[in-house]
Amino acid sequence: MEIIGSARFTPKFLFPFWQEHPALLYALAAVLGTAVIFMEEPWILAIPIAALAASLLIAPEGQQQTAFLRLGLAAIVGLAACLYCHVRYHAPMLPPEGLEGQAYLSISHVSEGHSSFGASWHIKGTVKAFTPITHSGSIARGIPYTATIPAKEGYQRPVATNAYLVTGKLRLTPHGSYTLSVKKGAEWHRVAGTWSLAEARYWAKNAVKEYLNNNLTDSRSAILIIGLITGELNDRQTRLSLGRFGLQHLLAISGFHFAILASTIAIALGLFLPYRTSASVLLVILTAYCLFLGFGPSVMRAYLTAAIVLIGQLLQRPARPLNSMGVAMGVIILYDPASCLSPAFQLSFLATSAILLLYQPIDTLLKQLWPQRSLSEAIEMRRLDQHAYILLSLCRQALALTLAVHVLTVPLCLYTFEQFPLFSLLFNIFFPFLISLTIILLLLATTFHVLVPPLGEMLHHVNSYFTQALLNLTFNVPTSWDFVIRLQAPPVWTLYLVCITIIVAGIGLRHHLQEQRLLRNDLAFL
Repeated sequence: MEIIGSARFTPKFLFPFWQEHPALLYALAAVLGTAVIFMEEPWILAIPIAALAASLLIAPEGQQQTAFLRLGLAAIVGLAACLYCHVRYHAPMLPPEGLEGQAYLSISHVSEGHSSFGASWHIKGTVKAFTPITHSGSIARGIPYTATIPAKEGYQRPVATNAYLVTGKLRLTPHGSYTLSVKKGAEWHRVAGTWSLAEARYWAKNAVKEYLNNNLTDSRSAILIIGLITGELNDRQTRLSLGRFGLQHLLAISGFHFAILASTIAIALGLFLPYRTSASVLLVILTAYCLFLGFGPSVMRAYLTAAIVLIGQLLQRPARPLNSMGVAMGVIILYDPASCLSPAFQLSFLATSAILLLYQPIDTLLKQLWPQRSLSEAIEMRRLDQHAYILLSLCRQALALTLAVHVLTVPLCLYTFEQFPLFSLLFNIFFPFLISLTIILLLLATTFHVLVPPLGEMLHHVNSYFTQALLNLTFNVPTSWDFVIRLQAPPVWTLYLVCITIIVAGIGLRHHLQEQRLLRNDLAFL
């Protein structure tokens, strides 16, 4: 393979990479500084910290002073993030039975769930303070919590427009998360001077759910589409069915959804509005969608990356994708430091890094099997051959994208979930594309439902049957076909070493391809 055989993996390609992407460098320093506070064994972070420092210190001739300056700034950012986290966050160690006391809660998310035990309210947010009945002061600060309140007599749900004081029992789960059991009959005391969008978000999502349930003829299709648009899927069967094939990431609102939404709306706006006006309107729409969804790690990363690109276009200053990702990472850590250890945060940024670093090298390798034709060669093909060539090119790109993402995310999945479905490699080649058609059809149907109601209704019916067919692909595959790699969680340091090695290789291959491109351009110029 030409790309591997001729690549020169000298570590000196790392310093120019950080020179091009300083925002990513300092964001990683902030993540590492934040993780020191949250990890039970922070000494393990010496591995990524040493790798980051070494990548800066192995600088080309004459760049050592700049390297030391960047390393010093990264160290300052990491220490500042560590101090910021220490001041803002305090996670208490609790007895197995938990502690009863008064909790000062902010609310970020409210949803209604149903199970065999009946209906209930699920509330998420942050414990700003928790004072046990046996203590005189707060023992917790800034920790995320989940509270489940039965939707029956004797329990009340707070109107999620403010922060509240309420009596309950705080528990620490075996997975390291906190739950709050609200005492039956306990009053929720509203805290003056506080506010939250959670209540407005709850009613807005309910309106969307009602609209889709009324206009989609198939109930299973409605469940999936509601999950794709709102990020909330409470149907266990659908979740398990998609999870069998590693497709659960489609239910977490991410760059995939924002890219489809942004591209579809941009094309529509471009038909009627000038370029800059279209970009401004699109930025407002994406901001509104982010507020509608809530500020989860994957949502914020997707929104901030898209917003940076649009703002760069408005200012005529194109943004580097990896730098944009670094800015998004830094903002998320500043907004919610505890997210740095959440699987959603880690998978979101690892998958994006994989696409930006590994897609192009893997696509170049696959071109050895699917040679790329020049425009003149493609024009001379027969019409049937042209269609076959386009289809094969799309398959090659989809396979390259799937392989790039899985190379980095599979190690984390094996570490976090201790298993990985092999069918994920197959289904992720084509299923996301088909799901994107579902979202595009929904946008078209909703638009025409307002402008030309009969056409909108017809498109909703088409989308319902199309989505039902997609679900049948997952529901009807025999469970005997499920092939799963299972691995007992290895030590976390092995995960760090594997991911660092893959990322360094990706940066090296990316650098090599850039050098080849520049060389070809120089030869073409001569």
